[in-house]
Amino acid sequence: MFPADNIWNTPIDDMPVDSHSATWIATLRARSSVLDYNVRFPYNVVDASVAHQYIQEFEFPGESDDVGYPIPASPKIESEWAPGESDYHMLIVDLGSHELYELNYVHTVPGGWYSGAGAVWDYTTNNLRPAGWTSTDAAGLPVLAGLIRYDEVTAGSINHALRLTIYDSDSSYVWPARHMSGVSSNGQRPGMGQYFRLKSSYDISGFSPQSKVILQALKTYGMIVADNGAYNCLSMEPNAGWNMGDLEEIFEVDMNNYEAVDVRSLMVDKDSGQARITSGSISTPTPTPSITVTSPNGGESWKRGTTHTITWSYSGSPGSTVKIVLLKGGTEVSTIASSVSTGSGGTGSYIWPISSSVTTGSDFKVSIQSTSQPTIKDTSNTSFAITSGTPPPSITVTSPNGGESWKRGTTHTITWDYAGTPGSTVKIELLKGDALYKVLTPGTSIGRANHGSYSWKLSATTALGTNYKIRVTSISNSVNRDTSNANFIIN
Repeated sequence: MFPADNIWNTPIDDMPVDSHSATWIATLRARSSVLDYNVRFPYNVVDASVAHQYIQEFEFPGESDDVGYPIPASPKIESEWAPGESDYHMLIVDLGSHELYELNYVHTVPGGWYSGAGAVWDYTTNNLRPAGWTSTDAAGLPVLAGLIRYDEVTAGSINHALRLTIYDSDSSYVWPARHMSGVSSNGQRPGMGQYFRLKSSYDISGFSPQSKVILQALKTYGMIVADNGAYNCLSMEPNAGWNMGDLEEIFEVDMNNYEAVDVRSLMVDKDSGQARITSGSISTPTPTPSITVTSPNGGESWKRGTTHTITWSYSGSPGSTVKIVLLKGGTEVSTIASSVSTGSGGTGSYIWPISSSVTTGSDFKVSIQSTSQPTIKDTSNTSFAITSGTPPPSITVTSPNGGESWKRGTTHTITWDYAGTPGSTVKIELLKGDALYKVLTPGTSIGRANHGSYSWKLSATTALGTNYKIRVTSISNSVNRDTSNANFIIN
């Protein structure tokens, strides 16, 4: 699916390790020390005989393709992992038009179908979604392209990257993703579109045949962060031929055997899925000159009087020097650098000492422009902030934050992030129905490096319920507190 030079189908085993790899692997591993999987993604294959029908209502109409979808009479839909719990993806391949149609949260309504979002790809091209658009995955990427399919495994090889869902991500995206969905922008978590792979040094010779095919794909083609969901989870089509007993061994490989990968040098054009290929029968494409701002790219908070590094990637030949300007509210307010080197190897950077007298605000962007080809330029995707000093103190509960199911008599870790100086100790309380149920600890350390945690053994006598939350409150300043976003379950 998709051309041979598409990034999904491009080996990344010789790409460099991303500089954030250790941090991101530690974050993923804190959620789950191994990969997980689900076998709930069937897909429909149709031809021109299936009539197209328009979706009656989209939850996200502004980022959905409002076209006719060739929905068969009895379509296969993603199954539930618990009663009423599923993203209800519907994946359709039209062999006649060479198009891939994807819907999610689908269900029938009077007159037809409802869907959360709808996305269509011509899989003979390298076209991506419009920048900033979601798909049925938060990254704006196709689900089917990264599915583990039974026919590929039995044939002996998977020749594409795999779809990876993670519980929480950075609020950013990198090529080839087109959309972001995350809880923070502090660089502690990978963003949408980030590649990971199984380390080449990991020995897979002793694994069963089906497992070995999947593990080799993870080495050669890797996996792409595509959505938020189950912890570190790969997606498979349901098939009676899977030897799930053997496949379990894949999901016992520790996350420390994986690494994040930097694929920026493969990008030919930020608005295309085409990858730069240097070997084999495919000729190397002539890159379209482009510049892409990578930092600050939205959500950062930088202080006046401090120094930060502005970074960008580029393709083709955009010229030897670039101009960097600061925008506020979309208007140019100052020139950061009138002429600096474009960089080398597809990336560039400039160390920016932020003036202590610059205006503060949360609506800044950076624009980088070729000095010799002014039409080649790029601007931060979204705004970043320039602040006067220490951020205001705050506490943010990160787990449990809604949807978890914890058993009485077991031990779990309550976690939170904090900013500024909310105090050295916090009180942790258990709420039921938004009312205080129990004080878990009257005082424990706020944590270190903006993260805190508390190990909690649930009492065997705790009342069962589906309406629990955790509240973390600063001892020295009770205004600084936070509660789980949604309920979790004690069973």
